[in-house]
Amino acid sequence: MTMWSKTKTRVTFAVVLWLLALIAPLLLVLDSMERGSAVEWVDAGSSVAGWVIGGAALVILVGLLLYPPFLPATRVRIRRLKSRIHVDQAPLRQAIGRLEHHETADDHFIVAQVSYRMGEVQTAVDHCARALEIEADCTKARNLLAKILAKAGQHEQAAALYDLVVRADPSFGFGDALLGLASSLDKLGQHEAAEAALATHEELHGGNRQALLLRARVAAHAGDKDKQREFLTRAAAPQMDGEIMAPEAQLARARARVALMRIGGSK
Repeated sequence: MTMWSKTKTRVTFAVVLWLLALIAPLLLVLDSMERGSAVEWVDAGSSVAGWVIGGAALVILVGLLLYPPFLPATRVRIRRLKSRIHVDQAPLRQAIGRLEHHETADDHFIVAQVSYRMGEVQTAVDHCARALEIEADCTKARNLLAKILAKAGQHEQAAALYDLVVRADPSFGFGDALLGLASSLDKLGQHEAAEAALATHEELHGGNRQALLLRARVAAHAGDKDKQREFLTRAAAPQMDGEIMAPEAQLARARARVALMRIGGSK
C-alpha cells in the first residue's frame, strides 16, 4: 500500500468517526420534532452542540494519533523532559569544589555540561569559554558551545566551531558533530559542504534515519528532488529485523514518511 493510499484510509476513518458522532444528535433532533416542545428544541440544540464539539475533539485526537510523527514526537519530548528533571547534580558540585582550588578544562566542561542539561545556558557558555581558554584543544567544550550557538541561531559561529571539532575527530560524539556541522552549513546556504559532511557521516557511521532525513532536507534546499526522494525513501523504510529504533529514529522515520507523501513518493 502506498503512503497516499494509507493517508486516504486515515481520512476515510476520520470521516466515519464524524458520522458516528453525529448519529446521536440527529436522533435527538428527530425525537424533539415529534414532541414539538420549544423547550425541548432548545435542550436538543444544546445536546447537538455538545455532541458536535465532542465529535470534533474526538476527530482531532484521532487525527493526531494517526499523524505519523505525533506519537514518536511525544515520546521524544517526554524523554527530554525526564532528562532535564532528573539531572545528576553530584558531578556539578564536585567540579565546582575542585575549581575553587585548581582550574582545569575538564572541570569547567563538567559544569558547562550539567548546567546545560539543567537549562542554565549562559552558565554553560561561560564555562565552555573558560575551558577553551585553559585548553585550546578541548574538543568536548568546543562541541557543546557549537551546539548551544546552533540552537540560538548563530550558525556561522556554530559551523566554525563544529568544523574544528570534526577536523580534530571526525567521529566525535558518534558522528553528532558532523550532523551539527551539516545542519548549520545547510542553514547558511552551503548545501554542497553540508552534503559532504553528511556523506562522511554515512561512511563512518552508516547513515542512520536522522542523518538521512537531514540529508533529504539538504538535497531539497539544493533543488535536487531525486536525491531528496532517495534519502527520504531510505529514512522511511520499514523497521528491519533486529533493528532497535530509539524514539528519535522513530520520529525521523515518521517525518520522512510524511515528506514522501507531500512530494508524491511511496512508502
